[in-house]
Amino acid sequence: MRKKTRYLCRLIPALLCFLPVTLFPQPIDMNAANAREALKDGINAYHFGYFGKAVQSFEDALRLMPTNPEVKMWLARAYFRSGFEDTALTIWKDLKAQGPEDPLLDYLIRTIDLRRGLGRELTAPEMYVVNYELDAAGPQNRLFKRPSAVVSLPDGGFFIVGYGSNEILSLDGNSLIKTRFRGNIELIDHPFDILPVENGFLVSEFEGNRITKYDRQFVKIGSFGGRGIGNGQLLGPQFLAQDEDRYIYVTDWGNRRVTKFDADGNFILSFNASAPGYPARRLEPTGIAYSQGRIFVSDRFQNQIVVFDSSGNYLDAFGAGTLLAPEGLAFFDSDTLLVADGERVMAFELRNEVWKMWSDLSGRARRIVDVCVTANQDVLAADFDGNKVYFLSDPKSLYSGFFVQIDRVDSRN
Repeated sequence: MRKKTRYLCRLIPALLCFLPVTLFPQPIDMNAANAREALKDGINAYHFGYFGKAVQSFEDALRLMPTNPEVKMWLARAYFRSGFEDTALTIWKDLKAQGPEDPLLDYLIRTIDLRRGLGRELTAPEMYVVNYELDAAGPQNRLFKRPSAVVSLPDGGFFIVGYGSNEILSLDGNSLIKTRFRGNIELIDHPFDILPVENGFLVSEFEGNRITKYDRQFVKIGSFGGRGIGNGQLLGPQFLAQDEDRYIYVTDWGNRRVTKFDADGNFILSFNASAPGYPARRLEPTGIAYSQGRIFVSDRFQNQIVVFDSSGNYLDAFGAGTLLAPEGLAFFDSDTLLVADGERVMAFELRNEVWKMWSDLSGRARRIVDVCVTANQDVLAADFDGNKVYFLSDPKSLYSGFFVQIDRVDSRN
């Protein structure tokens, strides 16, 4: 009995040592508790689509737990769904910098960055990249030879002018050949460009020294020009353009001038380096484009773009020292002029007077002679020496279509 009593006497003090722990509550971290409650409220608001309320709750939680990654992630999601993409990206990138490495977070940031290409541009646009190429040397037969021009159509199709194969190819939006045209009784003589006009097409024939008009079924209607140096005569006509009054402009390579005709092919005037105020002794015209009363002409003599009015008066010149071998021209929009420039495509912003490289074609091209803009805002580029046509796309558009987001699932009745 004494032994048992002594044992209990020793056990009781030992138990008393644990009583403060077991019988009295521990201090509660009220900040953490309030933060968890605010986080819970924010998540509920988010799933019911109340993103503004969710942002407020997540901000309250973050003030109480400023380093908590879960709170930051939810806050970024709420900001994003509220339309504040910049703020959301800043938070996500801050999370990425804190670590640890999270492949899903990396993918999210990259996808949102690319997806922003569908909205406003807040950073300098990336160069267009080669999305697809149409190689003239098909597996069984040559599709075309030495493409000198590409012309897009409103339905998504396009023309390829095969200078070396004496033909014009009409392709659909899937790049499948619909028709090949080499002429009627009289064959086309090295076509260089094609221009859709009212009720038909105009085709410049470089070796034929003429412009031939066809109806929409490519039945010949007539031609104008003819070999020579006189008014209205041509020596190696290349590119074509038309203004809103249906006047036709032709770069007459051999005569070193631009010639203007009316819609019926009657000679109106021609202009060259003799225009008053023109800063050089010679003009070597290649590409041509019309916009808002101005004629833009590529000049291979000084590797620049020269601007005239519709009466042939010299207005301006730009690009010398920047361009390498300018040829075909096309307007991407009213302010952006695209230039086929050797192994690349350049762009000039008229309003800001700034040059930028539109695409380097990943170093694949040999001599880009013409460009055009498709109905989908892609760019086609004809490589004369490489016997290829390149499809150039905005890299953002190649990724943005893969972004899928489920906002919420509401099971309420």
